[in-house]
Amino acid sequence: MACVSGAQLSSYATFLTDPQMAPLSIVMTSLSTASAVFVTPLLLLLLIGKKLPIDVRGMVYSITQIVVVPIAAGLLLNR
Repeated sequence: MACVSGAQLSSYATFLTDPQMAPLSIVMTSLSTASAVFVTPLLLLLLIGKKLPIDVRGMVYSITQIVVVPIAAGLLLNR
């Protein structure tokens, strides 16, 4: 779970502290979400000591459905 991005908490904390930092928060959340595909297997190997099977293709598909599609749709509808 440590590899999963915390978009909701990050956005809320940014809103409470300094709204002008929102673009940085969005970029950092996007990078952590994208890197989770690669970091999760590496952390599992380092922390557990053995390689566990992870469906990387499934993770990418899930992230695309949950993150990329809604953001793209929102940007298109906002225009």
